[in-house]
Amino acid sequence: MKIILMGDSTMQTNDASTYPQVGWGQMLSLFFKSDVQIMNFAKNGCSTKSFYDLGFFNKALAEVEAGTYCLIQFGHNDQKVDNPLRYTDKDTTYKTNLSFYIDEIRQRKGIPVLLTSVYRRYFDDHQRIMDDVHQGYPEAMMEVAWQESVLILDICQLSKDLLTRLGDDSSKRLFMIFPPGLYEHYPQGMNDNTHLRSDGAFLIAKMVVDEFKRINHPLTTYLL
Repeated sequence: MKIILMGDSTMQTNDASTYPQVGWGQMLSLFFKSDVQIMNFAKNGCSTKSFYDLGFFNKALAEVEAGTYCLIQFGHNDQKVDNPLRYTDKDTTYKTNLSFYIDEIRQRKGIPVLLTSVYRRYFDDHQRIMDDVHQGYPEAMMEVAWQESVLILDICQLSKDLLTRLGDDSSKRLFMIFPPGLYEHYPQGMNDNTHLRSDGAFLIAKMVVDEFKRINHPLTTYLL
């Protein structure tokens, strides 16, 4: 059985050059039996537009067979209105691109699953999680899921709930937030509220798995 991942840097597989950044997609294999093949095509900086334009979608699509599950998570980079190589309008091109992905996967007898974006870790001056940091893209994806009759996992809301429970300080350990001198590739430290470290990536991967369990999805038969 094969699971293909399509998404951005929050999902991608990282190597030593970006340590300690970890995408949740590279943690997913920890939950599945060894005969499940997980192929992670997610790439840093990609939107639904650039993932296709740079050829990553076609590479991923070439691996889709009958019964292949395709987990699709975009939105962070689609928001970037000042970057024409990535930006998509949430009401038009973003939806069109997602529908195109779904149709192409289904033509190969694959099974698309949509996932809303991992919530960006933004707290206000009163240490309350900020609302609407994703500018309506999760809601747009939900509309596509309804229109196309595709399963959607609302990771955006679930990760927002997780951050709310942990609070401002405790949630920092999940993200690329650390002082100078701690990691070789980041001598100046980092204050990045989007990208994950290992704890964050593990918890998001577990969140995805727990959602499959909650709805008693067929993929649960392949879990450890």
